[in-house]
Amino acid sequence: ECPNGSPAVSVVDGQLTILGHSGNNVWISQWDGDAFTNPSEAIVATDVEQLDFAHMISNAGGSAAVFVQDGKLTTRILGDDGWYKPGNGQLNMRLDEAEAQLIDAALSEDGQLSVLFSDFTPRTFGAATRQNYLTHWDGTTWSHTNLGTLETAPVALEVNAQDKPLVITQSNTTLNIREEQSTFVPPAIVRPASDNPCGPFVGDMDDPASGFPQTLTETGCYTDVPGRIIVEHAIPYDVNANLFSDTALKRRLIIVPEDTSATYTDIDGWVFPVGTIIIKEFTIHSVVGDVTSPVIPMETRFMIRNESADWTVASYKWASDGSEGFLRADMSETDLWPVTDPNDPSVTTHEHIYPSRGQCFQCHGTDPDLATLGLETAQLNRPFDYNGVIKNQVEAWMEAGMLSDSPNTPASSLPWHPSAADSTESLDDRFRAYMHVNCAHCHFSTEGTCGDMRSATPIEDSGICDQVDSTDMMGSMLYQRVVERFPIPMPQLGTSYADPLAVELVTKWLETQTDCVNEVSDEEDGD
Repeated sequence: ECPNGSPAVSVVDGQLTILGHSGNNVWISQWDGDAFTNPSEAIVATDVEQLDFAHMISNAGGSAAVFVQDGKLTTRILGDDGWYKPGNGQLNMRLDEAEAQLIDAALSEDGQLSVLFSDFTPRTFGAATRQNYLTHWDGTTWSHTNLGTLETAPVALEVNAQDKPLVITQSNTTLNIREEQSTFVPPAIVRPASDNPCGPFVGDMDDPASGFPQTLTETGCYTDVPGRIIVEHAIPYDVNANLFSDTALKRRLIIVPEDTSATYTDIDGWVFPVGTIIIKEFTIHSVVGDVTSPVIPMETRFMIRNESADWTVASYKWASDGSEGFLRADMSETDLWPVTDPNDPSVTTHEHIYPSRGQCFQCHGTDPDLATLGLETAQLNRPFDYNGVIKNQVEAWMEAGMLSDSPNTPASSLPWHPSAADSTESLDDRFRAYMHVNCAHCHFSTEGTCGDMRSATPIEDSGICDQVDSTDMMGSMLYQRVVERFPIPMPQLGTSYADPLAVELVTKWLETQTDCVNEVSDEEDGD
């Protein structure tokens, strides 16, 4: 039975094969001449509520399954040890939305998989738009192409005699074939040769307001403040797993001075040179739950690595009409921004929390080499659309000379974090990534902070199990602080209520995990 989505059928190695969904599992079952594989023994994805766009391909080059589970695109390829998932976190473009749609897929004679799909654009600037993408798995990595230049709608995908993908489009009653026109791919990041004009941030540390530009216009970082256009030196980026900030969107950009680079690390944040400027805009959709609605800018924050090799921070509050941003005093405050909610007329405002400069360092810390939180390998290891050129961010930085000491290896083999919203990844991996992003900047190596919650730390050494009561999961300190946010809410800053994703994620993990139970049992056996 396949009650939760249409199955797909193909012949794989001469055996009738079904990609289906029942219960909470997606499975690939094969007929061996006498019976089909029991679905419970053929599971390729778990904890799946809905299967859509199921598609199977099999030819001399191999076999592949492509489907959308709970709004996220994913694939499986048949290997020597069964069906495996190629690459990590490299398919979906908008990780915080579950709106991917599969159009078609094709498998070349040498086993390379191409997928034609649509998804919302990454969360970088404002209202999201649906775009068409072509992605290609070459056996090592995924490479994306934005098909925004197509004049007609893509409807199918084929492979030519040279094993290159052909996109077929339709206009009224006419079909068109789009072939790859050139093997030249422009660089994703072009660093301007001129001096950086942005950011005259100096200031007396005894008087933090002195020396800071009073408006966003005066910073020189915006060429058009009302249009929110930032200087070309600022490179946009996005992260895999978000630090929750009461549903606020974050537009992230960075300026790394010419002829300098960041230093690669596997797990912790990359180390940045003096003169680096990090810019983060906080916006909110004007219509709650509608990612296509215009956004309202609320705050722009700056982190600048100054001549003393420390970091300086500044926060600018936007005017209600979006015409300008003004330097905030060194204090914490909240403000209400007008929004509408079609599902709840009582919701008319969004509350945004503005931190003091001291509160910034409560999370970012005082060690300048560890101060950046999202700028790390596992967070940046994902595709990004650089104005039509899509490339993995880690590889793009390396190509542009912005990253030194990085390993000569495909990004798909480097550390990465799955988004809490990406149900194509395991519950445990999503939980550990969420704890890393939202907790580990404080719960790291400092005495008294409950261990080391970084995702690469084995759970028995992380301190997480110290916060879990295996006899009363909902009474666990982990549940109380993350879900019920009592007695002390976690994270402590930047939020006024619990992250709905965290509520679901932590609750499911506590209900199903066995790691901490096993650890307690082992300790008892040792006693």
